[in-house]
Amino acid sequence: MSTEFINMLYLFGAAATGKPINIEYCENLSKIRDLAISQEVWDVIYAALRDKIASGEVKIPPQIYAQLEKTFMSNVALNVRRVEYNMQTLRKLEEHGIRCCVLKGTTVARLYYMPETRISSDVDILIDRENEKRAAEILSQLGYECESRSKHDHHIKAHHKIGGLLEIHVALHSVPTNDILLDDEIRYNEEFMLIDSGIYSLGVNDALTYLSAHLIKHLINDATGIRQMMDLLLYMKEYEVQIDWDKYNSLMQKLGYYNLIRVVKGIGVRFFGMEFDDAITEGHGMEELLEDCEIGGAFGHAEDERMQFYALFTKRRSGNSTTKHLIYSLFTAERSVWSLIFPPVASLQENFPYAKKYPVLIPAAWVNRFIVIFKRNSGQLSCADSEEAKKTNAVIERRMKMVEKLGMLKDN
Repeated sequence: MSTEFINMLYLFGAAATGKPINIEYCENLSKIRDLAISQEVWDVIYAALRDKIASGEVKIPPQIYAQLEKTFMSNVALNVRRVEYNMQTLRKLEEHGIRCCVLKGTTVARLYYMPETRISSDVDILIDRENEKRAAEILSQLGYECESRSKHDHHIKAHHKIGGLLEIHVALHSVPTNDILLDDEIRYNEEFMLIDSGIYSLGVNDALTYLSAHLIKHLINDATGIRQMMDLLLYMKEYEVQIDWDKYNSLMQKLGYYNLIRVVKGIGVRFFGMEFDDAITEGHGMEELLEDCEIGGAFGHAEDERMQFYALFTKRRSGNSTTKHLIYSLFTAERSVWSLIFPPVASLQENFPYAKKYPVLIPAAWVNRFIVIFKRNSGQLSCADSEEAKKTNAVIERRMKMVEKLGMLKDN
């Protein structure tokens, strides 16, 4: 981990919880800002630094300060507008008899010291599956562009020029996530709870389980960022007395993620000024987890090579043969087999430039894509294939060692 990343963790911890900012952590603020942007937490940190910048305690050039102020105010205003627009949309869905439960987003943003600075690009809601078609019709009438949902996907994506992305879940997890990552062990059975903002959230224990499962899925699928960790930790502290910790810990132990959760708690203790009795504050994969977080950014976008890790991790965790796992993956994917192998031509040409230069080679690109899919799901990427494959294998090996240290594999 870089010094700037560590300093960013301290700044983010203080800013999110409302503790005093230590300006000693502001050295090389430009680099810290870049890292915070990659984690999607800069607005949280900047809100806590504004007074110190204005007073001169933290020194930056006036023109840069002016630009930071302008961007911050714009980001917060757009976020407030986007969230409010979607909340109005939810109220309209409720008026049509469609019960909506908000997941993540605003339900955890309210736990931050300055909720409006915890900016999210989307709003996620859960509705009854039987209301899916009607909800899509209403959203279309309200100006949202709704994508279709494939058989094994668990949500519809609806886009609006003001509201941004609204994800309408008909289940809390996709089929492969539920089957392989969660062993079909999770049951959500609590009544929704009405929270301060007048919207419904999952029950206290269900919400904790969902936030944990969401963090785990992202860690395996792409990356877990520090904002996801903070969301989970703030929730734990807010509902510490009401949570059934024995039930929760037992579930995490059964799934093989208890050490991961304890390491995340340890990050909260070590960098965010929190207290947890069962936290792991060093070792056991913490350093590797934070390094992975720094390298990948909030959702792993900074390291494309990690995209193939999910297939290899799930194959190893499932214990299935290569062929059985490949067949399962193809036929339970969130997108259909057809769309996986035969994506739109524009998408195909983006990944295989030769098909754009020579359209006659589009069929060859489809075959190439099928081979790539097979290799990703069977672990057949060889270091001899290419320099790109060597780099990918190095990333996969690094991440596999990380999850082993975190105790996340059944064969540990």
